[in-house]
Amino acid sequence: MVSLNLDKIIEYMEIYGNDIEENHRGWYDRRDGQIHVFSREVLGYIEDLDENEEPDFSKFPEWQREEVAEALAFYEKWDGKSLVSMPDRYEFNQYGIMEEYRDCQDNPAIYNQLDASLHGKGAFRRFKDTALRLGLLQQWYTFRDNAMLEKARQWCDENNIPYIQEKGGTAEARRKE
Repeated sequence: MVSLNLDKIIEYMEIYGNDIEENHRGWYDRRDGQIHVFSREVLGYIEDLDENEEPDFSKFPEWQREEVAEALAFYEKWDGKSLVSMPDRYEFNQYGIMEEYRDCQDNPAIYNQLDASLHGKGAFRRFKDTALRLGLLQQWYTFRDNAMLEKARQWCDENNIPYIQEKGGTAEARRKE
């Protein structure tokens, strides 16, 4: 069995986190170690095809036809054992991680400012801006990255997926770009 790099799980959650289940679904393939992600639109189309029906790629814009072909190939190799549904946004609750960070603050003024940033629309941006203004942005990123790594480890353990972690993970590298 192929080991999954924990950074790949975190990258998946950062890209699709708030979009999972609504517009996309993802699976980890134990055989090749790949994460496969498809739009709900494409998955619905393929699931509605009759067993002997040929797909009509012309129903999709040019840019989406490759995804349709990949999803068809994915469904052909589906065996129910090798594929594990990727975690959803509730398993990697980033809002909850922000609350945990707020809760570990000893200074009441910092706690109150972070707490105020969590309410209402735009909480993620406001929280980040508040952490930046308070000089805590790097500390917040470290806390968040560690929490995400732990959640990725837990997900792998729960699903009996061997994993590796490369030093200087992708989350940190993407922030430096």
